Amino acid sequence: MIVTGTTTEKKEFKVAPVGSHLARLYRIIDLGTQKSEYMGQVKMLRKVKFFWELHGDDLKIEGKPLIQTRNYTLSLGDKASLRKDLESWRGKSFTDDELRGFDLRNLLDKWCMVTVQHRTANNGNTYADAVAITPVPAIVQKAGVPQGVNPCVLFDLQKFDQEVFDSLSQGLKDQIMLSAEYRNTFNKPDVNKQLQDAAIIDDDVPF
Repeated sequence: MIVTGTTTEKKEFKVAPVGSHLARLYRIIDLGTQKSEYMGQVKMLRKVKFFWELHGDDLKIEGKPLIQTRNYTLSLGDKASLRKDLESWRGKSFTDDELRGFDLRNLLDKWCMVTVQHRTANNGNTYADAVAITPVPAIVQKAGVPQGVNPCVLFDLQKFDQEVFDSLSQGLKDQIMLSAEYRNTFNKPDVNKQLQDAAIIDDDVPF
């Protein structure tokens, strides 16, 4: 009789240290409409997940950049966190014309500073949260940013790409498959209907 088992060894897990880190946005994943709960209120909100690779001598694991993520509600409304962070990143407010439509694809392969804070969960684990996005300082821009490592990826439920979807982690795929957009592919809203076709022509802003 042969008996098999599983190892209890865990893969190394490292969170980004507290502080402001040079970062490159390389991945934007449309999560679709997800259930969100805050202060006892449950809402269904369209969500998107950003992935940054962090660059610095102490920001690597197994020779690769640490990854920092943040989920946003897909909105550029007055109080939206996405709008706040993008305006902070670009160093200026959106114009009315830009607010009528902004293409998130413009953000891929762009550099910024991501401010990280730590949070201790109920299970005792420490997690890193991206709490602010700011422009790359002029002195760093002048010296030159490093070479990006990860390929740029945009997953858009409106323009479903099976190959890109298959490349995602199982956790991401499971979350996306819970969305109404995934389950009802013929009655889904346009991912970028509210955030597309903005022409950014000011050379002083990164996007």
